[in-house]
Amino acid sequence: MILAIDWMQYATYFLYITLIVLLMVIGYKYLLRRFNRDRIEKEDYVDLFSFENYLASGDVNLFYEVYSAKHIRFYVTDTSGKEIVVLVDEVKKPGGYNVCFDSTKLDNGDYYYCIQTSNQKTEKIVRIRN
Repeated sequence: MILAIDWMQYATYFLYITLIVLLMVIGYKYLLRRFNRDRIEKEDYVDLFSFENYLASGDVNLFYEVYSAKHIRFYVTDTSGKEIVVLVDEVKKPGGYNVCFDSTKLDNGDYYYCIQTSNQKTEKIVRIRN
């Protein structure tokens, strides 16, 4: 009789522990799904790479990378936000792109090169000295 009671207690403890572990696994999977739902996918955005040198003159090379086909608008503005020149305004396929523009027509000063898509706008600063 004592052995039967001990066996039943162990079986009950085993079932409780199994139930607790199962609930923890279910809760962990729920949390993972919830956190992954709000994750930002790289394919949704465009990378605009910074200048190696803050100062620029003459022909300026700018590089950006597209991860999925989307409409890209790439332009240069002055510090007040007025568009100076539009470099790209078209749909681009995935890949890296190098854009070159002539800065000799611009006055010396600070400018922003901007890339814009349907869900993103990124600006980086460059100082033009001609």
